[in-house]
Order: sequence, then structure tokens, then C-alpha cells
Amino acid sequence: MSSFKEITSMAWDNVRSQRLRTGITASIIAIGITALVGILTSVSALRSSMVDSFKSFGANTVGIYGGRWAPKENDPNDWVFLPRIDYRQAREFKTKMGKKAVISINGTVSGNAEIKSETAKTDPNSRVVGADENYFDVEGFKIGEGRFFTSDETETAPKIAVIGVDIAKKLFPSGKSLGQYISIAGNRYRIIGVMQSRGAMMGMSQDNVVFLPLNTARSNFPRFTNFSVLVTPPEGTSITDTDFNDDMRVTMRVVRSLHPSQEDNFMIRNRQAALDQMEGMLSKLKIAALVIGLITILGSSIALMNIMLVSVTERTREIGTLKAIGANSRSVTLQFLIEAVMIGQIGGIIGIFMGILLGNIVSLAMKTSFVLPLSEMLMAFAITFAVGIISGYYPAKKASRLDPIEALRYE
Repeated sequence: MSSFKEITSMAWDNVRSQRLRTGITASIIAIGITALVGILTSVSALRSSMVDSFKSFGANTVGIYGGRWAPKENDPNDWVFLPRIDYRQAREFKTKMGKKAVISINGTVSGNAEIKSETAKTDPNSRVVGADENYFDVEGFKIGEGRFFTSDETETAPKIAVIGVDIAKKLFPSGKSLGQYISIAGNRYRIIGVMQSRGAMMGMSQDNVVFLPLNTARSNFPRFTNFSVLVTPPEGTSITDTDFNDDMRVTMRVVRSLHPSQEDNFMIRNRQAALDQMEGMLSKLKIAALVIGLITILGSSIALMNIMLVSVTERTREIGTLKAIGANSRSVTLQFLIEAVMIGQIGGIIGIFMGILLGNIVSLAMKTSFVLPLSEMLMAFAITFAVGIISGYYPAKKASRLDPIEALRYE
């Protein structure tokens, strides 16, 4: 009876001697593993980036929004357009709730603005946000250089701005942007601050943005009439606290002059709920990736089994010789199983490498961080091992049952 080491060595020699056949079969397995690991790597990178972004955006924050489509309270499948929240309503809400929480009024002035300096300009895809003095704390922004707005500046509407890192690098490559001027739609603003980098979220840069004092934005952009309200509850109170949410909702209903019989015509959204919703979508994407990958791997398993059956037929005389010189059925079974596992693992290693490469290329294109998915790698190794065992079992048993005398006569 041969030792396990000898059987493994013989199996490896046979795998190496059939390079073309091994390569084709391993490639088929690699395709399935590449699809599986590639999609899961992309999803993991996206989730990691998304969670990091949400953490930096002030997790304990609630947003109140209008001027957008939203599902009805009593029928999530029926969507309705919510009236915008105007400046008077936002100010009244801030006045009523200001002693109970930190309130910020803000809004997007433009999502496709062109920002100019005296010597350069950005592409017309920069975001301009009008914000009050609380916005930066509520959103978890950190200043890199200079400072944020004061409450007086929010009210008096000076022509000043805080800019993101991307805009600072584009317009002022020398690194000296504080005190310089930028132009937006014909209006000049003096730069008083540059944000710390926040990276990208869902493939969108968070650093390609200009912040203007709220009343500056209102006076310079007459079409800026829809506002959002961000609320951070007092220390020790969670955004999921029922009493706090009821207080906030009732206050906004009063501000909006809604009758008791009328539904809310605004949307309250907390960051954790948004994160949970996105994670639910990513989980479904992971399941879809598993199904696609496993279907491909099933086809690979059938191909591997066919190859091993052909190998048994071609090596009938070899099997007869092994049995004639003392190899038992267990040794023959083990040798063919090891060969099948080796081919599966070769395909698995290639597929894992290609999947990680492909997944991170997609992640790079979406401006998310590099991910080395250890759990997905272990799963892929386990799957290819199982594929080798399952696909090799029947051919291995067939080989072990060959009669040595009949096998030696085989032509």
C-alpha cells in the first residue's frame, strides 16, 4: 500500500503531464470563482466605503426633507411629491426646536456649478451648498485650513466661502487658497476655509463642494428656495427615541399648518435607517452573486467530472498495472480524488486572484477603498475543494473497481 505522500506525488505528476486538459478544466472553474469573488469583493468595498462615509456624516443625525418624491405612509407602493420646505418654515422649526436639539438649515444651491479662480476653473459638476453655522458640526465636517462660518456671517450674508479639497487642489495647485477669491455664476467669494478630505461615497466625491453662508446663497441665487433641516438630538438621546421623534414630527406639522386629518407632507430620515436600507440592497446583491457564481461552478463541476471519467478510460492499463503491483482500491480512489481536488484548487487560486483584481478595479472606478476579502477567499477555497471531491468521487470509485486483469488487457 502506497503512502499518502507517494499517492499525492503521483497525482501531481499526472496533473502536470496533462497540462492542456488541466488548464482548460481549471480555467472553467476559475471563471465561476472569478465571478463569485469579483462581485463579492466589489460589494464588500462598497459597503466598507458606505459605512465609513455614514460614520463621518454624523450618525446620530435626523434629516427632514421636502421637495422630493417619497412613498405614502399608509401605502409604500404609492409615491407622492412632497412640497418644498421654504425658508420661513425652516426658521420657525429651528426656533421651536432649537432649545431641545442642535438644528441646521441647509440646501443644495447647485449640483453642476462651474467654480472659477483667476487662472483656472473646475468642470461643471461641482456642488454648491448653502448652510448655517451648525451645519459643519451636525454633518461631522472637519476643517483642514481656516475656519467655518459664524452665526453672524450666516445672517449678514458676506461673500465668503468654505471649499472642499478637490476644488482647492484644482484652482490653487500652489496650496495657497485661504484669502483667495472664487467666482460662481458671476459672484465673487473670499475663501475662509478648506475642508479636510472626506473621500467618496457611492462613487461620488465629497470634496468637490463649495459651502456658502445660508443667507449669502439665498440672496445670490433667487431659485434657491427648498431647504432641508438636520437635527442632532441632545447628548444621551438617540435618534430612534420615540418621544424625541414625536416632538420633532409634531413641530414640523405645526410649522407646515397641517390639520390632524392630513398626512405628513415631509419626510423624516435618520442616517441609520438609510444605512440599513442600503445594506439590505447590498445583501440582496451578494445573494445574486452567490447564485450566479454557484450556477457557473455547477457547470465547472460537470466539466471536471467528464474530464476525470475520460482520464479513467485513458488510464485503464495504468490502473491495472498499479493494482497488479499491489495498489489497493483505496489507494486508487484516493489518487483520483486528489487529482480532482488539485485541478479544482488550481482553478480556485486563479479565480480568487482574478476576482480580487476585478473587484478592486471596479472599486477603484467607484472611488472606494481596496478590500482583501478574506472570508470570500476562504469560501472560494472551500467551494473548489468541495467541487473536486464531488466531481472526482464517481470517476475515482469507477477506477478503483476496475479488475486488474481486464484492465491490463484494455487496448
